[in-house]
Amino acid sequence: MANPRIHRRTHISAPLLLYAVVSMLIAVGAFNSQNNLLFWLFSLSLGMLIVSGVLSGMMLMATRIERLTVPPQQCGGPLMISYKLSNVGRFMPSFALYLDEIISAAAEEISPTDDALGQLDSPPQGFVPFIPVGGSVVARTTARATARGRVRVLGVRVTSSFPFGVVRKSMFFEMPSSFVVLPLAVPATEMETNRPDRQKNNLHAAGFAPGGDDTFGLREYRDGDSQRRIAWRSTARTGELRTRLMVSSTEQPLVVRLAVEADAAAAAIDLAVSKCAAIIHDAAAKRQPYGLLLPDGGRISARLGRQHLETCMTRLALVSRVVPRVLPRAATAGDIQPAKKEGEFVFATGGGNGFANSSENGATPAAMFQRRESADIIVSAAGQDATVRFPNREAVA
Repeated sequence: MANPRIHRRTHISAPLLLYAVVSMLIAVGAFNSQNNLLFWLFSLSLGMLIVSGVLSGMMLMATRIERLTVPPQQCGGPLMISYKLSNVGRFMPSFALYLDEIISAAAEEISPTDDALGQLDSPPQGFVPFIPVGGSVVARTTARATARGRVRVLGVRVTSSFPFGVVRKSMFFEMPSSFVVLPLAVPATEMETNRPDRQKNNLHAAGFAPGGDDTFGLREYRDGDSQRRIAWRSTARTGELRTRLMVSSTEQPLVVRLAVEADAAAAAIDLAVSKCAAIIHDAAAKRQPYGLLLPDGGRISARLGRQHLETCMTRLALVSRVVPRVLPRAATAGDIQPAKKEGEFVFATGGGNGFANSSENGATPAAMFQRRESADIIVSAAGQDATVRFPNREAVA
């Protein structure tokens, strides 16, 4: 890690001004009265002022600080940032050091491509009582995260007024960085009653064999689906490839789409993000592979694992609260590109709607239809609210 730039400062505080005024009054009285006791008091006050300034300065000059890795923090919970503080001096240990993380006064989001800005209830602060000569300690600053998004910090200020609290000096270490506040998972009541896996359990109770090949719903075809599970009658009727959902598919991947309507307020977007986070946490707890489709067209493939969960939560945390002026349009029949040669088809491109340019050899005639990136659950932010829908759960023809 490169050595940060250091800015030193002596603060003119109320205790220092009061101390100076009292010392001057003692000096005036001593010189006017020629009283030895007043001379002693003036000398003592002047000595304490000098010692306080020299000691606090020596301690800070020998102090070095390094910010440790900041893991993603949860909105609404305590936010803790760890530091390693060292004393590189030879004689003077460090006492009573106060730490303040300086938050960047960033402007508001102005573009849909900007990361959402996280918020804290107050700047993170901490305290270090003692650092031995040539030693080091690990300290933490704490605050509470109040909004999801990226929080940018400029550096750390180390302050001390040891030993008498009269002279306060500080050193500011320039260490610009940022960290992410993850969204708060707000449970969606619809999820508890309408999740496809809950419906599947209801089908079991209604007489469908748990390990059998009974079909309980349809969804749009995805790359990698078995052709034996394609619902050909529904495909011929709708013009889009459909895949049958089987009762035995206990590990069917779950794809969650976050949609933002043109009239969505910032609070509605935050609520939709929180509901998406709750659905993803629920799927992770059930060991069900899950993927994510974002309003800007970003796509995270369905899988499992701690790193995958952190990636999904981070992408959700950074979803902008700014609604684009022109939302990506839905693809139409005119977007379908003709096949370049027999046995090949090309997907249309639809901006942020999840389309991709691709081709596939040996496709069946039914694969000539355009295919969208389907989702099992759509969390939509519109107006002042967020709703949860299940577009793929439909009756089997």
